[in-house]
Amino acid sequence: MIMDNIKFKQCPKCETWFSREDILESLNIIPLGMTVDEEDSTLSFFYFNHKRPTCDTPFTIPVRRFEPFITEPIPSKINFGNPSCEGHCTSMEDLMVCQQECLYAPFRRFLLKLIDMKNNIKTLKRFIEQ
Repeated sequence: MIMDNIKFKQCPKCETWFSREDILESLNIIPLGMTVDEEDSTLSFFYFNHKRPTCDTPFTIPVRRFEPFITEPIPSKINFGNPSCEGHCTSMEDLMVCQQECLYAPFRRFLLKLIDMKNNIKTLKRFIEQ
């Protein structure tokens, strides 16, 4: 997996700068969900929360910023709103997996893997600290 440490996103509250590596690896940055634009993928976002004792602030990053980390083919068509679409992308809180042939499905699967990975690391840390 390609990692970079170029700081590109700033927390809107505490003004800490983050790289994609920080977003993917820090347990202080919690992935929340995603929203999509049915016509323009540049207007589709992952939502995160910067969780620290002095900061509990949500922020967004365009899903396309994570394209280098997608390990599967990304379809060119947007299936959002079509009859076969299951509508998962209509709600940021919907964290069900999408199996559609849609541009957004690989980004959604990536987000779910990220959420799962961070939850597993937290569980492991709690186990080790016991």
